[in-house]
Amino acid sequence: MTLQSGTTVYDQTGIGVDVSSNWAKFPRYGFLSAYGQLSSSAMDATMRQLTRYHLNGLQFYDWMDQHHKPLAGTVAAPAPQWNDLANRPTYYATIKGYVDRAHASGMKAMFYNLLYGAYPSAGTDGVDLANWGLYTDASHASGYAITGLPSSWETTTLNLLDPNNAAWRTYLLAQHGNVYDAGFGFDGWHVDQIGDPGTVYNYSGQAVSLPQGFASMLNAAKTARPTKSLVMNAVDNFGQSQIAPTPIDFVYTEMWTNNEGYANIASTLQANETASGGKRNVMAAYVNRASSNTTGYFNDASVLMADAVMFAFGGSHIELGEHLLGNEYFPNSNLQMSARLQANLTTY
Repeated sequence: MTLQSGTTVYDQTGIGVDVSSNWAKFPRYGFLSAYGQLSSSAMDATMRQLTRYHLNGLQFYDWMDQHHKPLAGTVAAPAPQWNDLANRPTYYATIKGYVDRAHASGMKAMFYNLLYGAYPSAGTDGVDLANWGLYTDASHASGYAITGLPSSWETTTLNLLDPNNAAWRTYLLAQHGNVYDAGFGFDGWHVDQIGDPGTVYNYSGQAVSLPQGFASMLNAAKTARPTKSLVMNAVDNFGQSQIAPTPIDFVYTEMWTNNEGYANIASTLQANETASGGKRNVMAAYVNRASSNTTGYFNDASVLMADAVMFAFGGSHIELGEHLLGNEYFPNSNLQMSARLQANLTTY
């Protein structure tokens, strides 16, 4: 757009267009995190804003029913509604509506799931929690698990299973096959983990290499569904040297408190590009995280400076969705963007 009088030009604005045929060339990854009973106009409004941010991929965070059995209902008859881990009502029509709108805007739609999570009740769904499990001791007396989740959630504990275990891989990838075949239209799997636990063991008492298991799961996932995309979170870069060479579309790293300085960001981006053979980098790094448990506003300069460092070293920052990310639980929207910050991020 040009503002001019006669031949005198007073101002000009423009908009960039990415003509890449492969989103992995220049990934600009965003997210969605709420799938209540939304109207078409509400979904349209959200997607219009995400399109203005020039995003070309979306992570559908916590969309699923249960981690070990993400599809509610069956392939032939998916459930119209279920509750997610946090007991939030979640609707098939909303997820499908967002996926369709993402595709119409040229965006990939990636479903989120842990690669080793299972509800404590998963045994009733055919999961061998004992033999497939991870343990913090060699005598399988203490299971490795995510504990202390809020009491209002569906479960306060998630068991963590061994991705090196072929039976668990077969089980989970079959469940994901059901997701792909149930009509959502997802383009791939955004794979998550929770970081370095130190030494963990399988049921037989053998110390296991989780990074090796990560690679095994990713390779098996690609073999099972060759046309589907894969992205995996390396929490504080844990396992990245094993993850990066696998058939992921790009490298993804979630930076944490002891690894969030600008120098850390720069060195991690450079190391990841080398380890992956030149794949692009996306980072999750939560600016103003310490303030995210109460309502308020992001510090504009902090957000823009973090982005500038990532961009300067060839990285991208996953931060934009229905709101700006304030912490690792993507539905948290306590911190808001100022109008100025939102405008800056639209044109940054």
